[in-house]
Amino acid sequence: MFDGIDVCTLFAPSVEPLLRLYQGHLGFTQTGAWEITPGSAYHRLWRLDREGWAASTLDVRDLAKPGALGGGLRLVGVPGWPEVTEPRSMAVPGPFALDFYVRDLPGLHAALLADGFRFRSEPVSYPLFGTDFTVDEVLLEAPLGLVHAFVEYLPDRHRCVLGDRPEEQVSEVVAAITVTDDIEAGLSTLRDRLGGQVYFDQVFEGPTVEAMIGLPEGSAFRAVLLRGPERRNARAELMATVPDAAPESAARRPLSVVLSLEVRDERVMAAPLDGDLEGPVTPTTGPHEGRSVTTMWPAWGGVLELLQPAQAARTVVA
Repeated sequence: MFDGIDVCTLFAPSVEPLLRLYQGHLGFTQTGAWEITPGSAYHRLWRLDREGWAASTLDVRDLAKPGALGGGLRLVGVPGWPEVTEPRSMAVPGPFALDFYVRDLPGLHAALLADGFRFRSEPVSYPLFGTDFTVDEVLLEAPLGLVHAFVEYLPDRHRCVLGDRPEEQVSEVVAAITVTDDIEAGLSTLRDRLGGQVYFDQVFEGPTVEAMIGLPEGSAFRAVLLRGPERRNARAELMATVPDAAPESAARRPLSVVLSLEVRDERVMAAPLDGDLEGPVTPTTGPHEGRSVTTMWPAWGGVLELLQPAQAARTVVA
């Protein structure tokens, strides 16, 4: 069932600062916009009704790359949502990063610096663990306290929308990373329960990786990537937590990312799912109009939105 993450949903006090990055610099196109009134199905699915925003009107914008199969963005503006300014640490489980391929990494790096954005380091080059090639990469301190990894696009190595659209400079989201204390629990959900296929399972370590991420000397962590037979983006990535010399607060962070994927096998939804659930519900408006959806909150730190395929929804409505 799992073949790629269709949409990464991000929550923020306002969507306008996010549009500055995702449209202005990364070239995403807005494909939908909705004003979601209080008490909606989305408030329940995203647990906003539990967290004090039940009376909030949500500003929802969908962004995508033309021609991309998955890897879109959904920005949700929630008035009063807490600002997150501290850098994301790998010491605390939860959403950590989104990855993108870039056709001109030095040019994007310079443009973002000129616009006031910050990076964890200068771009670095390192042999990708478990492969025979080298990647150039840099980590942006992105909005919402997330990290965005920009990797120089290699046409013979990287699969993304850049291969079909030479006018694009930045890809769709190619990976969504969750840091977890229990990778095996994450694999139980993504691989065993949802049918994802592990194609990369390596340990990252060494001075270059430490400098790029900002890790203490001698750090090492396991990273596992999953995708499906159609090789759609964005891939799901699990990374093990890394103790930090000065970790961020251990207090619970607000929800920041929900990973939405279509459920193409009805047997998956019929089987017991991992973690706490919200739904299924069928919204009557908004991005999920007429489609059954359930959110899954497993203990390992990710939040997944399991969505009925659009074609199946049209069949049911008819």
